[in-house]
Amino acid sequence: MNVRCTEKGNSLKWYIDDNQG
Repeated sequence: MNVRCTEKGNSLKWYIDDNQG
């Protein structure tokens, strides 16, 4: 489980990437 950060426009979004198993 990893925490990733993606920037969308002027907003910062944090989400957990649970695609590793």
